Order: sequence, then structure tokens, then C-alpha cells
Amino acid sequence: MPQTVTVSLPNAPAVVNQTLIPSAAYSPGDLVVVTSAFPVGNFRKAEITVVGGSLSGNLDVYVQRQLADGATWDSIAHFAQLGASTPNAVRTLGFVEGTANLENSNSQSIAANTVLAVTMGGYWRIFAGMSATGQTFAVYGTFWQ
Repeated sequence: MPQTVTVSLPNAPAVVNQTLIPSAAYSPGDLVVVTSAFPVGNFRKAEITVVGGSLSGNLDVYVQRQLADGATWDSIAHFAQLGASTPNAVRTLGFVEGTANLENSNSQSIAANTVLAVTMGGYWRIFAGMSATGQTFAVYGTFWQ
């Protein structure tokens, strides 16, 4: 069962340095940490930052948007992989609303260090997959209308 972290964004014109996944050593049994869905429909720009800490294996972090069926999650960004050779690394991806491309739902199949040019959608979540337990990392977000 994935470890779930609840996210609540305030209703404001700008949300700065919101903690999406708090800094901690994560050791879920199936090596997955996922946030609850959080609304992004009112925002037009976003910046998501992953801060690595003590990493003994690989860490893959995705930004996913919820599709119209309300049950399917589609990866729209995949951070450059963090791992034991990149401790304390910081990775930031930026998003700007305004483009819409026809695409197929792709789950977690997009290449590392990729951001798709798609609309932000209504809800996002952060999905982190690990190859070892005890990974220490955090994820933060800044959002603008």
C-alpha cells in the first residue's frame, strides 16, 4: 500500500513554498509515496521542487494530473532521477498553462527529466517511486494565478 501524504493548498492568488511531501526518511513497504489530489485549476503557473537528502537507491518523482474520469492519473512531468550519487541534489520543474496537445495517457512511462506541454488540468498529485527504503527527500510547490 503506498504511503499517502495529504496536501491542502490555500485559496490564494499565489501559494509560495507549499510543502507537498515533507522532509522525512520514507520506508513504505512497496517503495511508493503519493500525495492526495490537490486542486490546480485556478493556477496558471507552477514550480515544483524536489530536494534530495540521504539517498541509498534511486528516486523517481512524477507530477501527475487527474483525467476527466476522476480515477486515472496521467504523468505530465518526470524529474531527473536522484540517487546515491546525487545526495542533497535539488531539482526544479516549471509549468506554464496555455498549451494543449493531444496525447495518450501514459501513467509513469515518460522519460526522466521531461515536462509535457499539456494543460495543467484540475487536480494534481506527486508520485515518488524508490528502489530502496529509507530514502530522505522532500517536495515543495509554488503556484500562481
